[in-house]
Amino acid sequence: MRKENQPVKVRKVPFFPVFLRLAAVAFAQEPSSPAPTSTLFDATRLRTGEFHYQVVKEGKEISGSVLTIEKRADASFRFTAKFDGFNQQWLSIATRAFAPITAQLRMGRANGDKYTMDLVYDKRRVTAAVSRWKPEAGSAPPNKEFTAEVMSGTVDQRIDWAAVLSSPLQEGSSLNSQSTMPRRVSVM
Repeated sequence: MRKENQPVKVRKVPFFPVFLRLAAVAFAQEPSSPAPTSTLFDATRLRTGEFHYQVVKEGKEISGSVLTIEKRADASFRFTAKFDGFNQQWLSIATRAFAPITAQLRMGRANGDKYTMDLVYDKRRVTAAVSRWKPEAGSAPPNKEFTAEVMSGTVDQRIDWAAVLSSPLQEGSSLNSQSTMPRRVSVM
């Protein structure tokens, strides 16, 4: 725990390579959960709290970010991130085994347009509500809704890195079976 007068430690991480290296995940099925889940991953292995990062590209900071991991009273986990340099924030709530429950994405695009996405998972289905608009046009238009089937082993793409970090794999281990490759939901 950080003492009051200690400075906040900030990690510099290369933006794209970090996420690409963390993409290998393995999944199974947990019958009592609201959606397909993993038995390999366990969010209780993660450190909870608030984490500050700098996103660096070519040696220069392009965004500060704050990531939070929180265990909720219902035993689910709440992950959030805010990237000031990208004008983006997201939220993902999942079970202990990373079965997705809900997710949100909010962002302002470089041209000033706004974009929101809300995902709600129900067993093997996901409903996405998406909205895009120009702020000068006033409030957001009604959401466009989409529904899709969710395959076994799906984890929300905002937290696939956390699933990998929660695995019991030791350094030098690998996940190389075709049947253990990740399945991620990406609605954009």
